[in-house]
Amino acid sequence: MNQSKKILLILGASSDLGCELIRKEIANFDLIIGHYNHINDALKELKDLYTDKLELMQADFSDINSINDFISQIKSKEIDPTHIVHFAAPKFRYTRYEQTCIEEFQKEMQTSLYSLICITQAFIPSMKKRHYGKIIVMLSICTRGVPPKFLSSYVVSKYALLGLVKSLSSDYSDKGIQVNAVSPEMIDTKFLDNIPDFVKQQSADSSPLKRNLTVTDVIPTFEFLLSDSSNSITGENFCITGGK
Repeated sequence: MNQSKKILLILGASSDLGCELIRKEIANFDLIIGHYNHINDALKELKDLYTDKLELMQADFSDINSINDFISQIKSKEIDPTHIVHFAAPKFRYTRYEQTCIEEFQKEMQTSLYSLICITQAFIPSMKKRHYGKIIVMLSICTRGVPPKFLSSYVVSKYALLGLVKSLSSDYSDKGIQVNAVSPEMIDTKFLDNIPDFVKQQSADSSPLKRNLTVTDVIPTFEFLLSDSSNSITGENFCITGGK
């Protein structure tokens, strides 16, 4: 594929944020690759709408073999992403630390962290060759200040991802590659399906906005970081707080 093409790889494209990012960025890229584990109607509709510019690929990021097959599939098409956005994560649920089994930590780290390590190791070399690339990682406001209770596996994975962002930024800032993170407060999306309603309401009540964030509150930060206007910014964790 032509090395001058702008190609966006969205990991976790079936998420509410992933689908909205596709809508916002489809005109700015020659091709968007949308990763999903389980496809949904919203992603199918986007594929029908943007047939030539959106390619969907399935992978289960909790399975290392599936991740490797996903990478091989992209490489077999001679596609080199210039931009990567990482939304992929298992839905969290509240569990006391002493009741959180090691398998839950492993799944969280495999799905959220190890998948991104494998994928960036596969595609950073082509970014280095072009001296151009952008990687944006979805984190959480839990990476700033005191984290919420009973989400230990989730919090650990987000801090590990932040460490990866900082490390990659340090390693590749002189190679034309920017690596940044976005850490919002609670967002009203289907990602919160396992969260009790009273917890979501408490979060909304504690915000100066008197509501939780929406997808449209958060996506503009990703749009900025994907644009060339952010070429001088790397290694940052952008917190979206709604004024908290």
